[in-house]
Amino acid sequence: MPSPAGWAEVPCARCGTRVAGIDFGEFCPTCAADREGRAQKLAHRISLSATVLVALYVLLFVPRTSGLAQAYGWIAVVATLMIVRRVTLRVAREFLK
Repeated sequence: MPSPAGWAEVPCARCGTRVAGIDFGEFCPTCAADREGRAQKLAHRISLSATVLVALYVLLFVPRTSGLAQAYGWIAVVATLMIVRRVTLRVAREFLK
C-alpha cells in the first residue's frame, strides 16, 4: 500500500524506526541489509552442505572406469551448488524476519 504524499516518514516493519521513502510493512535499509546478510549466510551453509554430500556420492559410488559418468557427476556437483544456493536464498529471503 503506497503511503499518501502527506506522510514523509513511515515506521519500519521490524525495528519501528521512521524512514522516508518506504511503504507500510516494508523494512528500512538497515533492516533489509541485515535480513539479506542472514539469508545469504544460511543459503551459503545449506548449499555447501548439499554440495559436499553430492561430491561424496560421486567419489564413492560413481564408477571410476567410466570417464563420462565421472564428468556428469562433477557437473552435477556444480549444478547442485548453484541450484540449491539460489533456491535456498529465495526461500530464506521470504521466511527470515
